[in-house]
Amino acid sequence: MDGVASRKAPDSAGEADAVDASELKSYVPVKQVVLMACLAHKARMQARDELTLMFCKRIATNDEDQEG
Repeated sequence: MDGVASRKAPDSAGEADAVDASELKSYVPVKQVVLMACLAHKARMQARDELTLMFCKRIATNDEDQEG
């Protein structure tokens, strides 16, 4: 995500999520790539956050099992 302002990435990901393929075809190729990269980055961050949450819940469950 080098070269994309950190504040602009979520906006671009939201825009990419909102447009359909036919609309995306009307964008210049550079903007298409930027929007798709921002969308992939957002999905990657969400997956990492969800994985971390699942891990924390699992650890908490293990701690409860060992205490009781």
